[in-house]
Amino acid sequence: MNLLVRQSREMRMEDFKIVFEVGEDDLLVSENASRENVSIEMSAESMVLVDMETYWMWKEYKIRHAVSHPFYKKFPRFLWRTEYFSRIAFWVSFVAALIFSIPVHSLSGWIIIGSAAASLLLRWTTQFFIINRTAYTLHLPKFWFTLPFFDFIQPFVNGYFYFYEILKGKKDNHWLYGKR
Repeated sequence: MNLLVRQSREMRMEDFKIVFEVGEDDLLVSENASRENVSIEMSAESMVLVDMETYWMWKEYKIRHAVSHPFYKKFPRFLWRTEYFSRIAFWVSFVAALIFSIPVHSLSGWIIIGSAAASLLLRWTTQFFIINRTAYTLHLPKFWFTLPFFDFIQPFVNGYFYFYEILKGKKDNHWLYGKR
């Protein structure tokens, strides 16, 4: 998705003397965007595909996003963290429900297993619908078999970069995003 920024007197792009790296321009939009001066368009023409030639390019992009995370507005940061921790909580509760219900050979054990399986199917069905509908709108191939794998692995990947920000990123890269 591209954000189409309508320039106004309060937000003049020429006032910014920063040369942006990949992924850093969204900080400018986050700092200056409001309901009055930004519209959102989602179409195949508004999409930008970046070919990550090596793993290191992708890793650098994720690290820059993790390091610039404190400079975003509070509500998007809250939503990102809520999504991250709710995904982890879902998988932990799903695995715990399966583990603790296996020794119980009664109706309550089967109810726990059934509700865990139903919640997993509901989660995947919702993701299949939303992601494949978006892929259709953007003229991309559909995601069927890789979606459950990425749903499971994403918290670990994001957690790695989140802890990288805490342990190392602020010392190394935090100066890049200071107010000028």
